Formats: sequence, C-alpha cells, structure tokens
Amino acid sequence: MANRYPLDKPATKAKAISYILEGLSDAEVAAALSDKRISVTRQAVHAFRKRHADELAPAVAEVERQITDYAIAQKVNRIAGLQALADRVHSG
Repeated sequence: MANRYPLDKPATKAKAISYILEGLSDAEVAAALSDKRISVTRQAVHAFRKRHADELAPAVAEVERQITDYAIAQKVNRIAGLQALADRVHSG
C-alpha cells in the first residue's frame, strides 16, 4: 500500500522538520522540498505541521531555548566588555 502522506517518507520527513525548525514558512518549506520528482504544496506542509505537532513542539522549544541562551550570553559578554572598558578608563 502506498504511503498516504508522501511528506512522511523518512528522508522527506527529516528535511521537512529541519526546514520547519529553521523557521521557514509553509510556502518556503514547500518550495524547498519540491523538485522534478515531487511537487509539495503549502497546504501539504500545513497538514504535516498539524499531524506532527506533538513531535515538533519539543524540538521547537529546544531551538527557542538555545536562541534565548545565546542572546543572554551575548548580552553578558557585551556588559563584561563594557565593564572592562569602564574599569580601564577609571584606573588610567
């Protein structure tokens, strides 16, 4: 029996999930997945997102956590750099 959802084929599914986690829109994911052998619509990607919402949610949360951690680290480094500059100005 043929796969009812072509986006659920292992290789295609992995690509779709990676594009979704990169933040691409449904239309962008569809365009990225479409080639000479397969034509993917925005609606198919939307349905894929809905079908796999439980699987995508933890991955999206992890990506969001990593982005937040990176932003905090950048802010801390910027403040530390400014503090070091201020210390040099006041001591010299």
